[in-house]
Amino acid sequence: MASACQSLDDPYIEWIHWPQASIPSEMMSSSIQKILILFKTQYVVKRDPMVREARLLVLVLSTISLKEAAAYGLRLADIGEMMSREFHNIEEEPSELEIICIEARFQG
Repeated sequence: MASACQSLDDPYIEWIHWPQASIPSEMMSSSIQKILILFKTQYVVKRDPMVREARLLVLVLSTISLKEAAAYGLRLADIGEMMSREFHNIEEEPSELEIICIEARFQG
């Protein structure tokens, strides 16, 4: 499964283990829905014109996933786990987000 893991750069999610990430919050969900994806990508490219396309792809897909999951009422910790790869011993498994992308690639 290692080649499948290379379909996206693994996002580093700093907040996944913060105590407040495990608390459901309507204010957090509302704030997430206000995120403008296009603005975020333009901001990143403006700050770093040499940013790799794979990093922008992770940014866009992670933001879309974050917004959708928050709309369904998931907590930040749950969302972060969906976006993070699993490690078993030294083996790396793709994240749920990567699996969705892989399946979409093969269907499209």
